[in-house]
Amino acid sequence: MIGGTAGSRSLGEPGLEELEAFFKRFPSVPSEVIVKEDVLRLGESYSDAALQAAEGSQLKAYHIFSFDRVQVGKMRLGESLRAPEEIRIQGGPYRLRPTVIATRVAYDSPYRVDLFEGKPALFRGAEFLAHVEFPRKPRYYDDALEDGTLCSELTPMCFWGHLAVAVVLRNCHYFSTQEECLFCDMNSNFRQQKESGRQYTAHKPLDKLIKVLKKIFLEKKEPESHALLVSGGAFLRKVDEKSDLDFYRVYIEAGKEAVGHRWPFVLQTVAREKEECKRLKAAGVDVHHSNFEVWDRRLFAILCPGKEKYVGRDEWLKRVVDSVEVFGEGGVCPTFVSGVEMSLPHGFRNVSDAVKSTAEGLDFLMSHGVVPRVTQWCVEPTSALAGQPPAPLEYHVRIAETWYETWKKYNLPPVGAYGPMGPGRAVYSNSAFMDMGS
Repeated sequence: MIGGTAGSRSLGEPGLEELEAFFKRFPSVPSEVIVKEDVLRLGESYSDAALQAAEGSQLKAYHIFSFDRVQVGKMRLGESLRAPEEIRIQGGPYRLRPTVIATRVAYDSPYRVDLFEGKPALFRGAEFLAHVEFPRKPRYYDDALEDGTLCSELTPMCFWGHLAVAVVLRNCHYFSTQEECLFCDMNSNFRQQKESGRQYTAHKPLDKLIKVLKKIFLEKKEPESHALLVSGGAFLRKVDEKSDLDFYRVYIEAGKEAVGHRWPFVLQTVAREKEECKRLKAAGVDVHHSNFEVWDRRLFAILCPGKEKYVGRDEWLKRVVDSVEVFGEGGVCPTFVSGVEMSLPHGFRNVSDAVKSTAEGLDFLMSHGVVPRVTQWCVEPTSALAGQPPAPLEYHVRIAETWYETWKKYNLPPVGAYGPMGPGRAVYSNSAFMDMGS
């Protein structure tokens, strides 16, 4: 019962039977993985009482994409400014180990965060599923620079305080030619975030960013042994009279000079040739992401038209593999957008075919020392794929299982700079592949 104690539910109201069926069907997969993948694919709503309980915690600030299933302007309770960045669930009837899940606001989801016996909890329908903990607000989050810019706007924190994120360019040039990845809402999300009234900077000035990095890593010492991710959109023209390679390289060099080499620096860009990767490595990049998104050749061209046109799938793949010689195993970690290969109308029609395709990609990349990441596709309402159903839970569970088995097969290190692995230990919140294990 929402806001009180779990009780009986009406006929047809979603309960826990579906989850229990998956627990039995996939006994080698941790229950935490199954629950996390289902919450991510369906999202969750928040009661006003839960949002009030979240006050003073770390609220959503990492907005390179919306990662919500509701437009900001249509959020009835102002969740864009009130919802936590993530939740950590544990306990409940299945004695779940601590599991970090990214917030994805959705009103049509059976999952809801409300109060249970006066404390935050996750419900599926009317049934209590787990206790909920909100993330502690980082010590620098309320600090502001001289011009009033919030430090949390320039460099928010993700993954339960593990990763500081500097999205230095919140626009992708592929949108200007209608060649953006079809699942992406970067540019439209920028507009809706600005319209919401929050501080939201498209191009983050280097001098301001350096002040915040010093505050995080040297003054407030938070986090003490974690990492920084520098990211942004793809370039078709120069920014600040620089190519994309030089633009991002300057941020890395200045950041390393400011805070030292103790903390890993991760850079996310388009796929780079080996000599360019060497320049990035020399600048201080420890881990490089050039996101592959979807393995199937036909779907890559359809879903990622800009990447196909300006680099090409085969060349992108070659560059990813070649870059292992520069950054080493565990230092090359492109993302797959898990589930988008089942998007309509071009995607796979059944789970087995979709899993087979992605499994082929995981095996190829891992056999060459690449450690790909998985980010579960969020069907964002301002993207070109808006309004579609998410991929089935079976797909996501099988992909997490396949990733883990393939990773063990090739005896690879963990994803560089993304924290610990295993149920009860992982902090990566956008997929459950790192929650696999024992």
